[in-house]
Amino acid sequence: MCMFCQEDTNEKLHEVQQFSRSTDILNRAKCDDIMRARLSGIGDLMAAKGKYHNKCLNEFKRRTNEKSSSAKSEVDAAMEHLIEQLDDGLMHGHVFDMVMVWKTHTDI
Repeated sequence: MCMFCQEDTNEKLHEVQQFSRSTDILNRAKCDDIMRARLSGIGDLMAAKGKYHNKCLNEFKRRTNEKSSSAKSEVDAAMEHLIEQLDDGLMHGHVFDMVMVWKTHTDI
């Protein structure tokens, strides 16, 4: 059954066979409430034998394209800020507690 439309129509079902495709779908699913719920707990669509119709995948990509790019830029900006802080601290000989690094990342 197609992970997007949840139907097994006469269209050819494709199986996720590339890690990059799996990662892309999972990242885009974070921006889509329905797919986020369907794929919660799944970290690898190849191992989960995820299947899809090309038409459904393309529709999903169009629907999440704008959302994922804006979410990605926010995450990238937060990560860049954190990396700058870490680099500056390391240059001054600071030692970092990874729990505090994670807390700082989530706060940003």
